[in-house]
Amino acid sequence: MNLFALSGLLTGVAALGFGFFVFIASQNKKIGQIWFLFSLAVAGWGLFGAWGSSTHSIKVALWVWRMSVALGAMWIPILFYHFISVFLGLERRRSILIHYLIGTTFFLSASTPYFIHDVRWIFSSFYYFRPGLCFYPYTLWWFGLIFYSHYVMIRAFSSAPSTKKNQIKYFFLATAIGYSGGCFDFLPIFGVDLYPYGNLTVCLYPFFMSYAIVKHHLLDINIIIRKTVIYSLVSGILAAILVFVAMLSAHFTEGYLGYKTFYALAVAACLITAIFHPLQLKIQAFVDKHLFRDWSDRPMVREVASGFSHELKSPLAGLSMQAQLTMSDLEDFGKEHPPLRKELSKVEDGLRYILNQAMDAARRIEAVRGVAEPAAGQLEPVDIAGVLENSLSALGARLGQANVAVRQDLPKDLPPVQSNGKQLEIVFINLVKNALDAMDGFKTNDSHALSLTGLEQNGAILVSIKDTGPGIAVKDLNRIFEPYFTTKGHKGTGMGLYLAQQIIKAHGGTIEVKSEAGKGTEFIVRLPKYESSSSLSVTRVA
Repeated sequence: MNLFALSGLLTGVAALGFGFFVFIASQNKKIGQIWFLFSLAVAGWGLFGAWGSSTHSIKVALWVWRMSVALGAMWIPILFYHFISVFLGLERRRSILIHYLIGTTFFLSASTPYFIHDVRWIFSSFYYFRPGLCFYPYTLWWFGLIFYSHYVMIRAFSSAPSTKKNQIKYFFLATAIGYSGGCFDFLPIFGVDLYPYGNLTVCLYPFFMSYAIVKHHLLDINIIIRKTVIYSLVSGILAAILVFVAMLSAHFTEGYLGYKTFYALAVAACLITAIFHPLQLKIQAFVDKHLFRDWSDRPMVREVASGFSHELKSPLAGLSMQAQLTMSDLEDFGKEHPPLRKELSKVEDGLRYILNQAMDAARRIEAVRGVAEPAAGQLEPVDIAGVLENSLSALGARLGQANVAVRQDLPKDLPPVQSNGKQLEIVFINLVKNALDAMDGFKTNDSHALSLTGLEQNGAILVSIKDTGPGIAVKDLNRIFEPYFTTKGHKGTGMGLYLAQQIIKAHGGTIEVKSEAGKGTEFIVRLPKYESSSSLSVTRVA
């Protein structure tokens, strides 16, 4: 197998694997379907190209190259333009339909000498095709639509929100690299005999797209499959290498001509079936260790935090100002009506409570904003017991209504943690609130209890929050930290646990969950203990 054929095989395997997982996992089914068809077209060009450049039969080579264009390359620019239009939310049905009609017209001539005239032996290596009369306008249309699609992306980039910009950026980069390399495939067609090494870059686009999915949630892929995508691509490439080795062996033992290449491929597939699983397990262990360590999606956190802050700070500011003005008016009114002073003082106390709560909420919002870009100077030694106390106090009214026994087991000599106290309060408020929600309405013979325990272990502080609710379904355990995933229906936003996880990660800690059906759920937060040679005072968050 020559280098050009190998690059086609790699492209076909990678595109098929990537396209399939996008199709089954994309939340936007229309985008998933179009992208799958696009990947299928890329795979068609790659796999037919591998076949056509491996065979030594002129007749077979001519037929295969015609199929590679008719079933692969011809549909790449149309499906790419269609995908870009849907991905960017552009209404371009008419122009999309026109291009599908143009592609269909070229398709009807693809099996004739007017499109691909014949094949010739090039680079002393493989047969490649020469163009017919219809291939010239086809080439102009092909490049024109590709360039225009990238131009549409550039225009959309300037006005897109930050997360969308990251998606467009990585998508543009991946496809631009693939197309720029693929363009060299056209040169030998028109008699410019430069070896198409650029075809190797075509198989790189799935890896760039995979990175974009992991890093910036491109195509709205669920985070739960982010590893599966990488595993499949790595395993797919491994399978392609194994196929190549098997075919190389066949070449030295029996030789391969024409269709016999695929008999060797079938033999290689049998070998892969026998050894694929243990190899895949080793690959997955390697990827877990080296590719997904300390993963954190800063752009998403930044956008969520920014939107959260913007939406809540304005009404809180208005509420605080109105409360202050009303308190001032009540003070003046009390001076004018002394007999009502006693009753008015109760109203003032209520307004003062509202004002304090609004100011506390504003501080927590600022803490959320700090999650996106945590600065070292914001971290200080904090008493974890004080953080838990404040978190319970913030939910005092809810705890009173819930009829839940709160049990605390926190050693008095528990060392401080290095953290931002307000950010940790957000974490524990979320965890306690989720526990109360879980126990609410879950009937049991015993009364419900909420247990908060802390201990020092191996240079870290462990805090456990355990409830006696119904537990979390096994199918949901691996998804609870995904953004927008919720088991509360319309009552939940799906951002609480995701934000909590990002805060703990920003502090260099971890958060894990244990759950048993019918018995309850336990969240364990591990935070690094504060270590300092200097004598700094421990902050007890107010």
